[in-house]
Amino acid sequence: CDLSGSTAIAERLDPEDYHDLLDRYLELAFREIYRYEGIVNQLAGDGIMALFGAPIAHEDAPQRAIWAALGIVEALARFNEQLRAERGFELQARIGINTGPVVVGTVGNDLKMDYTAIGDTTNLAARLEGLAEPGTILISEATARLVRGFFRLQSLGPLSVKGKREPVAASAVLGASDAVTPMAVAAERGLTPLVGREEELAQLDGCYRRLVGGRAQVVAVVGEAGRGKSRLLYEFRRRFAEDPVMFVEARCASLAQAVPYFPFVAMFRQHFDATVPAIASAARQVETSGDERLFPLISQLLSLPVEELRRLPPDELKRQSFDAVARLFLQKSEHAPLVMLIEDLHWIDEPSRELLETLVARLANAPVMVVTTQRPDERATWRARAAFTQIVLRPLSDDDARAIIRAVAGALPRARRRPLPDHPPGGGDSRAGQHPGGDRGAARPPPAAVEAGDPGGGGARPAVRPRAAGSAPRG
Repeated sequence: CDLSGSTAIAERLDPEDYHDLLDRYLELAFREIYRYEGIVNQLAGDGIMALFGAPIAHEDAPQRAIWAALGIVEALARFNEQLRAERGFELQARIGINTGPVVVGTVGNDLKMDYTAIGDTTNLAARLEGLAEPGTILISEATARLVRGFFRLQSLGPLSVKGKREPVAASAVLGASDAVTPMAVAAERGLTPLVGREEELAQLDGCYRRLVGGRAQVVAVVGEAGRGKSRLLYEFRRRFAEDPVMFVEARCASLAQAVPYFPFVAMFRQHFDATVPAIASAARQVETSGDERLFPLISQLLSLPVEELRRLPPDELKRQSFDAVARLFLQKSEHAPLVMLIEDLHWIDEPSRELLETLVARLANAPVMVVTTQRPDERATWRARAAFTQIVLRPLSDDDARAIIRAVAGALPRARRRPLPDHPPGGGDSRAGQHPGGDRGAARPPPAAVEAGDPGGGGARPAVRPRAAGSAPRG
């Protein structure tokens, strides 16, 4: 990130003191960048250029870049409390982020060589950083389209940017939004009609009917990214919203694969409003016959401090914790059928996988339905007597794809509408299998492959595979 007023700060400090200060700033900035799997590409004084999506591509690269930028701003705010007390001043960073096509690779010769990203995308990121107010994050419209709904944004209108013939639309990032899933974001934006998934929805319907009849069900919804797995579960849940059924849901995340029990922690916190009294109340409803261990065991799983469990061996603590979770779900299913939705199983952490497999085995004779979504490369093994159903989402037909396009085009002003061809270009080998907007259910641009951050100094340089979609945060 570019440190605002760094020249004046350097002037008032001894060179060694300024060097130490810069080291501490870079340490906290690097920590946030690498936490979200970005890479620091270049350093120029107090300026950092960070890449997200290169050399390893991420489908959520724009979000990662913004999370890292927010992390840097928050980390600096904490650091400034100490800095004000010690030296009487504070550090403020300016960050710019852009998304677009770039070329990445090595630049230079035997005397000096860098791995970098080149293109107008990086130049605009640098300009945005220069326009950002100290302590703020400025993103381009290209980036805003990809992250709108996931973050709270303030549109700043067209800005005059040096070197650009036309004004550039930009937004300031104010923080994370309350919408916690892509499907929640899509619902806020407005969904396209669901087409071509009647058969798969009927399969889920049939499994639910068997569940109501007292037979436990395990369902795996399998499909490539963008096939509409989340949309299918959204429609399934909405169909039975008025039924006496309890839905609990969680989502695995690529950034949380190293966090033990991440989806279950999120599930419990969402279901019990993340409050200790609520968790205690629900757990103690199950505690009978003098068994008073359920609440502390579930609290332990949620990383809440429980002194009485510290003496248990790790294996025994895990066994008892798994048993406590199973008993809690069993108790809930006695009052109404329980449907557990777990999305993106391909990103599940190993402790959560073990807990899920234990639950599937333990709940086989209860009115519980476990529904997971996963990509084809995920190989889940279910050790259970419950009925198992796999629903594979196949490509949409050309007619279905045209129906979605017509629905979207119908919302456009009449002057912008154009007649659709009878056959897709390329002889029918279209990407109709990709539900427009994928799991979001609405048309969207391709995911950014890179976010480049360049605080201060030269232009921000995002990175991607050669001529791929990318983003460049400068900050």
